[in-house]
Amino acid sequence: MPIESTQQERASTTDSAATTVADAVRRGLDTPGTTRSVPSATAPGAGLLTEAESLVSAGRTKKALDVFDVARTVIDDPIRNREVLARMVVVASDGGRMRPAARYAAELRGPETGGVELTAVEWHALAVHEIRVGRFDRADTCAREALRLDDGAPQPWAALAASFAGLGWFDEARTCLDAAERRSTDHDQGARTPEIMGRIGRAVNEWSLRQTHAATIAVIGVILLNLLGLAIALTVPFLVRGARIARIDDPFATAAKQDWLGRHGLRLGRALAVLVLVVTWLALTAATQPPA
Repeated sequence: MPIESTQQERASTTDSAATTVADAVRRGLDTPGTTRSVPSATAPGAGLLTEAESLVSAGRTKKALDVFDVARTVIDDPIRNREVLARMVVVASDGGRMRPAARYAAELRGPETGGVELTAVEWHALAVHEIRVGRFDRADTCAREALRLDDGAPQPWAALAASFAGLGWFDEARTCLDAAERRSTDHDQGARTPEIMGRIGRAVNEWSLRQTHAATIAVIGVILLNLLGLAIALTVPFLVRGARIARIDDPFATAAKQDWLGRHGLRLGRALAVLVLVVTWLALTAATQPPA
């Protein structure tokens, strides 16, 4: 779905989502596959799941995924087992553990399912994964499937909002985020939990950086044909990102800024790369200067 889509195309997309939801409401939300099991405190694996969620809250994603894996080995209910797998997709994606996230997502939708139709919760988990890897068209599809099965939960609406934000469609993203707010049972934060706003912020930053790296490197690199040009090329996309973020409204701008502050590796890596290139260019320039 190209970024340069017309307003008519956008309206068609939003109308399509509304039609999908309306159809789901007319059919009822008791579609096979949407019923969730509610395990008791003494159910197999319940203690392990509680421990895993505590680790997620503490930011220990890798350890939490290990505990989830152990829990799946003792849970003999296939429905509950798939619920845990869907949760692992979300936890791994949000925690930046992309290799296991991809493996869990493939298992959730792959031949291991034995032809089982995915539930709304599972489609939402896949949407979160696609958002995290920047495939916003696919995230849009997964979120719509979740809405087709259950439009009463806020999470699929929030996932659709992040998908639209990643495409630069902020009016549609706001509409979906408002829909998530109306369905939220959290009276303190509503649908704007740190997890949801973190996904939206990352999606906005991906949109703001998209297609600028290659263009600036190609243009400036060709013009200057030296290391200083590459240093400038590495800097320009981040300046463009700032200009783009400055033109959008809250909550998307704030979410993007908070996500950006947390991306220490990217910011530090870019700064070091620029510094090395500039210093190398200065050294080479000085070495090639004729003696006075």
